[in-house]
Amino acid sequence: MTATVAHGEEPRGPGSPVALIAHARLAEQVAELVRRDGRIRRGREGDVHQARVACRKLRSALATYRPLLDREVTEPLRTELRWLGSALGAARDSRVVRDRLTVLVGEEDDVVGPVHERLEASYDALRATAVVEVSTAPARAPSIRD
Repeated sequence: MTATVAHGEEPRGPGSPVALIAHARLAEQVAELVRRDGRIRRGREGDVHQARVACRKLRSALATYRPLLDREVTEPLRTELRWLGSALGAARDSRVVRDRLTVLVGEEDDVVGPVHERLEASYDALRATAVVEVSTAPARAPSIRD
């Protein structure tokens, strides 16, 4: 069966140019998110932020290519990606605050030790929570990795 296409319109079937572009973009962002997931689990600090960026880009791509995709599949994924980005946000925000306060506190020699220890403990706790959240993401939305 051949699709009838109006003048100036591109076909939107599975092998169409736009479908191939959508697939490439989605695959790229999924791969980035999976890569960052592994790095977060190994304790790499900067990857929390990059995982949030990947979540945001993947959600955006799913929205952009919504007309080509099955919304029954993509809308739950977008919801899970929003949740995951939010879960990662607490650790990221804590790191930003920790880094800023460390600079400010560094100027006050008599408070550096105790304040720095509290900042590190707070960040470590929030980062550990983010790792748990990331670890539960496949259970919540196994198709993110599929």
